[in-house]
Amino acid sequence: MYVQLQLIKMDPLSVLPLLMMWTALTTNGMKNIGQDALQCNPCICQNVSDTIVATCANVFLESIPGNIPDNITQLILRSNDLTHLTDGMFSRFGILQVLDIFMNKLEHISFNAFLGLGHLVQLNLSENAIKNINPDIFAPLTSLSVLDISNNRDIGLTGIGNITLGVQNLPLRKLFMNRVVAEHAVCVIIKTEFIQNLQDTFLEEFHADQNSIELFGNEALVYFPKSLRKVSLKENKFTFGKYLAYITSLTGLEYVDLSGLPHAHELPSLDGLEWFTNEMQDCESDSDCDTSRVISSTNYATNYANIFPLHLIARGDGKITIPIPVPPKLKKLIYAYSQLPFHIGKLAFSTNTLEHVDMSSNILSTWSGPVTGLENITFLNLNNNVAKVISPDFFHTFPNLLTLNVSYNFMGNVLYNDSNGTVFLNQNRLQVLDLRSNFIPNLMKNVFKSLHSIRVLNLEGNFIHPNLDVELVQMTNLESLILRSNQIRWLPLHVRQSLSKLASKRKTNKLEVDLSQNPIACTCYNSDFLKWMLTPQINFGNLSNYYCLYSSGTLRPLDDLESVYTELEKSCHNYFGIYLGVVSLFVLTASLIVCSIGYRYRWKLRYWYYAARLRYSNTTESVNDPLFEFDVFVSFDDDDRDFVVNDLIMKLEVEAGLRLNIHQRNFRPGRPIAANIMEAVKRSKRTLFVLSRGSLQSYWCTYEFQMANMESVTTGRDVLMIIMYEQIPTRDIPAEILYHMQTDSYIEYPNEGDTDVFWRTLVESLNK
Repeated sequence: MYVQLQLIKMDPLSVLPLLMMWTALTTNGMKNIGQDALQCNPCICQNVSDTIVATCANVFLESIPGNIPDNITQLILRSNDLTHLTDGMFSRFGILQVLDIFMNKLEHISFNAFLGLGHLVQLNLSENAIKNINPDIFAPLTSLSVLDISNNRDIGLTGIGNITLGVQNLPLRKLFMNRVVAEHAVCVIIKTEFIQNLQDTFLEEFHADQNSIELFGNEALVYFPKSLRKVSLKENKFTFGKYLAYITSLTGLEYVDLSGLPHAHELPSLDGLEWFTNEMQDCESDSDCDTSRVISSTNYATNYANIFPLHLIARGDGKITIPIPVPPKLKKLIYAYSQLPFHIGKLAFSTNTLEHVDMSSNILSTWSGPVTGLENITFLNLNNNVAKVISPDFFHTFPNLLTLNVSYNFMGNVLYNDSNGTVFLNQNRLQVLDLRSNFIPNLMKNVFKSLHSIRVLNLEGNFIHPNLDVELVQMTNLESLILRSNQIRWLPLHVRQSLSKLASKRKTNKLEVDLSQNPIACTCYNSDFLKWMLTPQINFGNLSNYYCLYSSGTLRPLDDLESVYTELEKSCHNYFGIYLGVVSLFVLTASLIVCSIGYRYRWKLRYWYYAARLRYSNTTESVNDPLFEFDVFVSFDDDDRDFVVNDLIMKLEVEAGLRLNIHQRNFRPGRPIAANIMEAVKRSKRTLFVLSRGSLQSYWCTYEFQMANMESVTTGRDVLMIIMYEQIPTRDIPAEILYHMQTDSYIEYPNEGDTDVFWRTLVESLNK
């Protein structure tokens, strides 16, 4: 157990020696020990690939055993009790290349402790209690390429300066100095002179995690060597400063990790108050902190605007004009778990080659954009940012994305309203889309219409209910559809057909569809969906994680899908035909009844409809017209127009002074004809129907007669009057008109002889 605990703390530099040790302890390794093992108890010395490795890990050494051969190339002293490195204690190991003193109790290193180690390539002094570092102790290490001084909390900033000074003339390529500052130190500034010591080295990697660093010296970044390609500054306390203006001077930088702490800090122990006494040890004075800081609660905008326009990212006001500088060769940027409380507004970045951006687990709550200058990125991680305000076109400026992780946000609203697929419109190359836990209640059908290259679509942990009615047929490369932990009860037929079609085209692995932890409906209505789940071309995962929701509300595991489907088919088969027949008969009968009633009362229904419209029009148009605007509404066919224009208008309107409503003259243009007819009947005292063969064949004349007839029946007014303009056999007259002629008087127009009596009688009748 103790050895396992030590391996958990193992850093990358120690992997190679331990792998060699593990190889030695395997069956083949035991054979090598039998042939090439050297006696150097309590250590294990062995010949590995013509080099001798001495492994003295976890054997409680307080000094170097004298029986270790001088010609070893690796000396592993991990997890022992060494407290001091004395002058020349390693000088006899003239060809030593790897020296690992991880996790001892080192407090002091003598001036000439590394004398004679001119071939040493890797030196690991991490996880000790070193308090002071003399820069000259590294001078003999003329071949040193990798130095790890991490986890020595008492070294402090002064020690960092001594370390960089000591390695300035060495061929150093990797420098690890994680956690070398007191745990709760404040005002930690990596001064420019510290970095100046590294400018002539060939440093490729620089690691300074968990040092509470807040700032670099104003021009410090300029002095990093051009060979630097990887920087890890995780779990520090960076704030904005003038040093950011020089970030483009890191012309060789390819990888930056500025992540914060992925879990909460523990409260400092109050025993001895050691954290309090060491808190200010790295500040030369309070004023040193004050003058080095750039932003504060009072002078944030004023001071910072003169240095760098990054503060506009927090405002999101769209006023940024100067591109944010980015190292020209930077490919990967990680800035996760850093509590960045910003709004992503209008941003522009300088020319760069960024491909991978991870801004997860921050507080980037508004994504409005547009963001320009990041068109080359293929990986974007914005998960867990509690984003609530997201512009539908925010992702349009990232056309080359292959992986997009926006899980654990609040995208449900913007996706629920995306009927045209606007959000992912420009993502034709996207292969992985993670939308987990975004409070999505449902999705519009075309929301994913542009995702032609998608391979993995993850919609786990939303509130999709009761089905996923989206278009998937365009996803010809789909490999995995994850719908776990929603409220889905079934998938619509067209979605099932699309997935079956996509699955049939796969030549290797099956299409994966994960519907676990959903209440799958086990009802007769849903039997087709359960049958589809038996499709052999689709892998639904472990069915023991599925459960059935029966119509009674009970739940049952779906681990034996085939038996559940069989039982359901048996129970549904006996009643399905009867149920279908009864439903069909009911629908047919109801339809016939409705149609019959509608036809029987068709004129009454039309009358009520247009009468209601007319009443509404009268109340909303605020008119002051009298109740009857016209004396007579004349209903006639166009074939009888000469009679109406030349005779009827002359006798009734000109001579008798009656107000006539003629449809060609008085109907309101732009309104439906039916509405005009209803208004004419309502606003005229009488309706005069000119009966002729043409009017009997005219739809609108018949309509006018029916509306006038319904007005008489409904209001009790004597509205309708008929002029028989032509002699028509009784058999050719519709029943409604014939009934009216038989019950009420009508006037017959004389085709020959004196017409004066006709006109006098007509005028008298209309004036009653």
